[in-house]
Amino acid sequence: NWTMKCSSCCIDKPSNEYPLEPLTDACHHPLLQICIRCCLKSVDSEGVCPYSQCDGEVEPDSESAAIYRLQLESVVYDYRDKEVSVSQPQVAVSQLVSIPLNLSVSFMSGDTAIISAQSLDSLNAFKLKLQQKMDDRPPVREIKILMGGTSLEGDHRTLAELGIASGCTGLRAIRVLYEVPSDLNKIRFSMSWGWPENNPKNYLDTACITFSKVGGLITHLHNIDFRSTWWQQAYEYHCYQRFIEHCGNATRDDREMRSTSTFNVWVQNLDNLEVRGQPVTHLLFLMSAWRRPNMQGYRMPTLQFFDSARPTQSLYEGTLEFSRFSHYRGLIVCLLKKDRGAWQIVQVARPFTSGDATNYYPIVSDCRRVVEQFG
Repeated sequence: NWTMKCSSCCIDKPSNEYPLEPLTDACHHPLLQICIRCCLKSVDSEGVCPYSQCDGEVEPDSESAAIYRLQLESVVYDYRDKEVSVSQPQVAVSQLVSIPLNLSVSFMSGDTAIISAQSLDSLNAFKLKLQQKMDDRPPVREIKILMGGTSLEGDHRTLAELGIASGCTGLRAIRVLYEVPSDLNKIRFSMSWGWPENNPKNYLDTACITFSKVGGLITHLHNIDFRSTWWQQAYEYHCYQRFIEHCGNATRDDREMRSTSTFNVWVQNLDNLEVRGQPVTHLLFLMSAWRRPNMQGYRMPTLQFFDSARPTQSLYEGTLEFSRFSHYRGLIVCLLKKDRGAWQIVQVARPFTSGDATNYYPIVSDCRRVVEQFG
């Protein structure tokens, strides 16, 4: 390999550290001026091609970016650690023996998939394979892998480096819908649905079920639903004031024939929330059918959340795939929990067969399993 200086980082790098293909169809500039690392840095931080004369926009989870990441896996030199000399070679990937792996991965929905991989696959490459097994094909940046309850970090690290081998148990995949920034406090959660058979009386109930997890001890605390707004229940739910608030009966849109149920959550305040002397660590949001045996017939159910200070700007919006869950009684929609110092909203999409607003016991058991496995 010959070497040349990258015009972005100004480091002499071998030819295999430069792109083989352009990032976008709009890229008509030379490829051998900016190295792959700098290209990906621009894509991940700004979502654009790094060349000043190019206006090409690139999503971090695009196919072209994925190809760049895979090409980077075979690089011999590692420039990311400033303590390592540029001239000091790392172990060449080609000198290591890659071992075939068949790995069982569990998803929050309750599904399990067997993923064929290699021990020298990067974590990011493994996520790309997982993405193909997930029904909604989420962006790779939203996928996190848990092993033994701990989130694996370092997308460039190999499965071998992370201690993943054949027979490895406890691998779980989650989709992080949104990581709440520290300067954002009050978030409005909104769950909406179209009426079945033009009958608004057949509605869905929504609830937030709270848990405390300290070490291995998981304690169910409360079921916060429409009854939490009743004055008769004020004493029971007073502890959640300016922490978690159910906004009452679902609002109705007669023109669109839809109903919407909302919660307000003061996310950053949750760090100081204790109930019966225990910290509230996990909030699970769910919907369940009322006056119907299952959720069949409800149209285009959606999940949205907003910064309450900007109620017209959605932080996230997604349609729930009820076609898969229509014969179930209800659905655990999402989970709010803290990981590595930041509150995260994680997709759950796990159905349950029994329980409703008149009987939460079986639903609480299903929620507890989610916290045990993924919390």
